[in-house]
Amino acid sequence: MRGVEDVLRLESGTSLARVVEEIARRRLLLAVVGKSVISIDSLLRLALEGCLDSARPESAGVEVPILSGRMGISAIVRAYLRSGCKYCLVKSRRLRALTPRSTISLMRDVATPVELSEAVSCELPAIVAPNATLKGAMRRMARRGSICAFVMRSGVLKGVVDVWSALKLVVEDARRALDRSCSELTWLDPICSSYEELLTSLVNYGFGALTRSNSPPLTVDDVVLIKYAKRLVKRWENVRVRRRRYARRSS
Repeated sequence: MRGVEDVLRLESGTSLARVVEEIARRRLLLAVVGKSVISIDSLLRLALEGCLDSARPESAGVEVPILSGRMGISAIVRAYLRSGCKYCLVKSRRLRALTPRSTISLMRDVATPVELSEAVSCELPAIVAPNATLKGAMRRMARRGSICAFVMRSGVLKGVVDVWSALKLVVEDARRALDRSCSELTWLDPICSSYEELLTSLVNYGFGALTRSNSPPLTVDDVVLIKYAKRLVKRWENVRVRRRRYARRSS
């Protein structure tokens, strides 16, 4: 089914360190371990509490809506956006997930630069200075409810710190990792020079930034994406209806 993404499946009893390793390697957002649904956000919370290495998978469990793939993608998206949850599971032949980034991948064709800029103007993402520690960046992410922090100095964007890299470092060596400077850990791939590149970054990662001459960078995180998708959903559905009608007339 187009517009849904993979979910990590692991057996009951798998350590959280292994969950983090796999979820970070594949840049996933949800894992199912036994009967527990674990989100990348709940792993971030445990890492900040200092118990990622000792907690059981159940302690990272979250409740998410579980929708049937038989509903069809339009109904699934509507139910997801109405739920108020950041993620949902979709039961089809394989268990999949609907997330902010997969939702924007569906609606990419109806998104516009002006509307995206308007959505971002109402939000302040997690922002840290280059000399902030990784722990400080993770706290900003957790407070915002996002999976990234933008590293900026004097209005200049230096890069992004993402949750996957942060958790991977914490699992490897929590004491040293949390005190590392964000300037050492910035990631440049999500920094884009065109609107199309930005959309690709949003689809791939769930966040990104567009550098603009004579203007501050346009910084977009996964929290904004959900709100933006709610503004786009009606237009997206109308376009789908028109395309189906055109396809029937052409056949």
